[in-house]
Formats: sequence, C-alpha cells, structure tokens
Amino acid sequence: FVSGISKAVNTVKKIGSFFKKVASSIVNVSKKVISFTRDLAGALGVSKALKQTLSTLGLGDLIKANLISDLIKKLAGALKGLFSDSLDEATKFNEAALRINNTFGDMSDLIFDASSKATGYLGISEREYLNTASQIGVALRDSIKDTKQLASVTNGLSYAAADVAAAWGDAAGGVDNVSKQFMSAIEGSGKSLKNYGIVMTDTYVEAYAKANGLTASFNDLDEATKRVYRSQFLLDQLQRSGYMGMAAKLANTWSGQVGLLHANLENLRVTLGQILQKLLLPILTVINTILSRIVDMSNALAKSLGISKYTTYLETP
Repeated sequence: FVSGISKAVNTVKKIGSFFKKVASSIVNVSKKVISFTRDLAGALGVSKALKQTLSTLGLGDLIKANLISDLIKKLAGALKGLFSDSLDEATKFNEAALRINNTFGDMSDLIFDASSKATGYLGISEREYLNTASQIGVALRDSIKDTKQLASVTNGLSYAAADVAAAWGDAAGGVDNVSKQFMSAIEGSGKSLKNYGIVMTDTYVEAYAKANGLTASFNDLDEATKRVYRSQFLLDQLQRSGYMGMAAKLANTWSGQVGLLHANLENLRVTLGQILQKLLLPILTVINTILSRIVDMSNALAKSLGISKYTTYLETP
C-alpha cells in the first residue's frame, strides 16, 4: 500500500513538473512575442504619431469619439490581411522558383531573367511566368537534354502562351490554361488549339519537319523527338498567326492595364512576403524549438507512465 502511494506521489510530482516546464516555456515565448510586437510598434509609431498629428490640427475630438481607435483597428485588419496574403504569395513564388531550379539547373537564370521582364513585356506576374515555364520545362526536359536549349524553347513557348492569353482574354482562361493546352498539343493532342485558329496534327508536323530536313518517317521517331518537332511547329504556327507580341500591343488597352495592375500588385505582395519571411524566420525557429522540447518532455512523461502513442489504441478500458 505504502509502495503504491509512493508511486502515485511520484507520478503527480512528474506531472506537476511537466506542466511547470510547459508553462515556463509558454511564458518565455509570450514574452518574446510581446517584446517583438512592442519593438515593431515603437519602430512604426503609427498610433502615437497619428494622435499627435490630429491634436496639432485641432482634431482632438476624433480621439475622444474613438474614431481614431476604429481607424487604427481597420488599418490593423487591413495590414493583417496584407501580411497574410503576402506570406502566401511569397511561398507560392518560392515553390515555383524551386521547380525552375530543379528543371533547368545551371540555366535557371535564363528563366529568372525572362520572368523579371514578364510583367513589363507580357502583363503577367513573375510567379505566373515561373509556373508556366516550369510546366513547359518539365514536359520537354526528357526531349531536350541540353538545358540551355531547353530554357530557350521554354521561354519562347511561355511568351507565346502569354501572347495567346492576351489576345483571347477571358476566353483563353489565363496563361496557365493556355500553357496546358500547349503541352497537350506537344504530347500529340492538338484539338484544343483549333480554338485559336491553329491546326496541329502529326501530318502537318511531319510536313513541317521534312521541309526542315527530316528524312525519316515521323511515325518511326521516338516520342521525345516527336515532342521536339511539335514544339517547333507550334512556335512556327503561332508566329505565322500573328500572336507573337500581342501582349505588348494590347498593353495600353483597358484590359491590358487592369492585367498589369494585378501583376504589379502580386509582385509587390511577393516582395513584402519575402521580407516578412526574413524577419519572422528567427522567431518561428525559436517557437518550433520550444515546441519540439515540449513534445520531447511530453513523450518522456508518457514513457515514464508506461504510455506508448503507437499502442495506446490497442488498450481496453
């Protein structure tokens, strides 16, 4: 009996010690977050500066009427939404950039350089361009082994996709949808291109290839080589159809300027998001370190109580 009481007391002590450590960790994290928030608020000085300005202008009644508080709350809400959207956009951009690196390797800079000019030339965001280029690059990398040539063809098709999207507006479904239709055509199904006035069948591709030096039968070629000829034929037809440069021609129209506005705003959110990620990464690292220690302490406590998370589901009451 005494032994049982002693074990129970020890167990209670362990549980108490565990929760004490957890509470201490939470307090430490809270202090750091509060300190960071105060420092940020002090650096911005938004609320204090705004109140002082209103008082100087003889508009102190706005403060008394809590209008200034409402304004600050709305501003805080707007900033919260902006920061959240910016972090999401930056994450999507970083993921797209990573796919480009994985696909093009040392020649990735050729894609990034084209992407940096995409908004001014094509009216699309840098992330949209990277997404389009990564789709095209992945589809063609088994066919074009030379990464420099792969990057060149990818940039050509990406610009063409943006031109077609600009020419057809909402009907095209955006540059991402156009690039998917391009990829389908390069894989051998060019039916969707008829909507843009381009007939692309293997018979036409073979005629184009033989006019450019192919001596073998198109059907005898391997699929990788067929994709190369289809991509070349597609670029040729887009050039002949007058699509190339269409995005630039439409840049000063209403739809062109609206598209440019959306692209610029997205690029801005990406930049802000990357800045926030840089600032918040040390704090996030500290929080995750503390949480990892809490998890370790939880596992140690569970183990001392004879509890295993992988077998508990088998236990009966």
